[in-house]
Amino acid sequence: MYIIIALLVVLAIAVIIIYNGLVNLRNLTKEAWSNIDVFLTKRHDLIPQLVNTVKGYAQHEQALFEKITALRTSAIDTQNLGEQLAIEDKITKTLGEIKVAIEKYPELKANENYLALQRQLVEMETEIERSRRYFNGCVRNMNNAVETFPKNIIANMFGFKKSKFFVVESELVRKAPSAAIATTLLFATALTLSSCGSGSIVSATKSAAKYYADRSEKNALDFSKKFAKAEADIRKLDGEAQINPDKYIKLNEKAAEIDAFSKALNLLSGGKGYIEIGGQQFQLQDYSELVNRAQKGAILAYENRGDKIMNQETASAYQYEEAMKDYEKAGDTYKAQQAKQSLINRLLSDGERGFRNNLSSYDYESALKSYIKAADYGSREGEQGYYELLDAIGMTLIVNIDNINNNTLRRLQDAVPMYVEVVVDPNMRRAFSAMRGDLVIVLEEKSNNGSYRDNDNHHQGSVLEMQLIDLRTSRNGTVIASWPVEVKYPADRSKYRSAEIDAFASAISSRVYDINRAIKDKVRVMPRNSSNYRSYNSNTWRTGSSSGTWRY
Repeated sequence: MYIIIALLVVLAIAVIIIYNGLVNLRNLTKEAWSNIDVFLTKRHDLIPQLVNTVKGYAQHEQALFEKITALRTSAIDTQNLGEQLAIEDKITKTLGEIKVAIEKYPELKANENYLALQRQLVEMETEIERSRRYFNGCVRNMNNAVETFPKNIIANMFGFKKSKFFVVESELVRKAPSAAIATTLLFATALTLSSCGSGSIVSATKSAAKYYADRSEKNALDFSKKFAKAEADIRKLDGEAQINPDKYIKLNEKAAEIDAFSKALNLLSGGKGYIEIGGQQFQLQDYSELVNRAQKGAILAYENRGDKIMNQETASAYQYEEAMKDYEKAGDTYKAQQAKQSLINRLLSDGERGFRNNLSSYDYESALKSYIKAADYGSREGEQGYYELLDAIGMTLIVNIDNINNNTLRRLQDAVPMYVEVVVDPNMRRAFSAMRGDLVIVLEEKSNNGSYRDNDNHHQGSVLEMQLIDLRTSRNGTVIASWPVEVKYPADRSKYRSAEIDAFASAISSRVYDINRAIKDKVRVMPRNSSNYRSYNSNTWRTGSSSGTWRY
């Protein structure tokens, strides 16, 4: 009787463990798909911009534009994952067709908007390909668990189903394309030629297109040297990898690159197995066996490299991130998830440094960056910690002038510490009412004897000065830095104000790093408390001078 009860308990525990493992795999697959979905959504947003940009030039390609628009609508509307995967594959193919078609319109290829959109689409395709490999790794692990005994029994009991792979089907072109479309066609099919990093493939296929487009005699010697060197490099790496398995990582990249280069040239030459350059025939070898062996070795090398980091007693956030990336490249989703959690924990620990008193400006910025990175990896604690720390130490830098351009504000915000928010507030309303006006940049006008002038007393002999003032120290504030401002006054007196505003904006733009240094060096970062907040009741504020008033 007791034996039966014990067996039932063991069986129940086994069922619970298997069930929890299946749930974990299903959640990883959903998370991996959500990463792809982010980039697919961005690609969907770029498609209307691409169509609007090119349809004015390529009116004869209307059918393609209607096709890509309809596919985009279908991809957005469908709720079925299988249908969406098929539609996204068609979108990828249609975008490639558009790239080929646009080769007929040279004036469009010189359009800056089109070139910018093309760069963005290439970046999206690269990110989609990277996320696709991770997603397919998760699907593979999920499907293996659902189909193998005894997990398949538990999977059937609780309704766990197999997931579909995200497969990009590419039709190889059997006849040699013209040199005019060689680069575009190869670039569109680059990601299907090999499984190594897309950057290496793109570089290899572009190089192949270059040699195919110019098969002159002068290129024959150059081609021979470079191809021979590439082969020698991979043979050397192959030998080194037998001694040092870590070399398989580099071998994987180089072997896939030369394999893509050889296959691309073979594709362009009509599948003849050789290419003629300058009257010479060059045989194009198949490196598939080497690529497969290098890939297997690289997978083990990536896993071993990740294990070395994870087996340490402690590691930096950078090391945990590298371990996570190595496990992802090895296709080990479970270990990648463990490394990711270790990374998040380390980032949160680094972020907590920001709540310790008397830290440097650099420490506070590092803490905020750690919280941001943790939030980027999906940690709610990271997002919460970022806002709590920002609320504790954050400052507001008020630019006390109107009509300042956005470019100047962006440069200023990029230069100052992360915990400083830059706002434009000509009337100082935030400083008077919101208790968040910590710092202010103000333009003051002095006459030659140094006394301050009011708003209406402009004259060409004035000396202007830009001041950075700390409002937290006292009611009148403390000038912690000042810089002269040169103004080119026009002959028309009514345009003095406009000239001063332009000079002030220019002075800020040219002094952003000086402002940043002054904030970090002279303004002590202190956690906020009740004594830091004050009520501002006056509508006019003065600087250190008893006669001074805010200019704008």
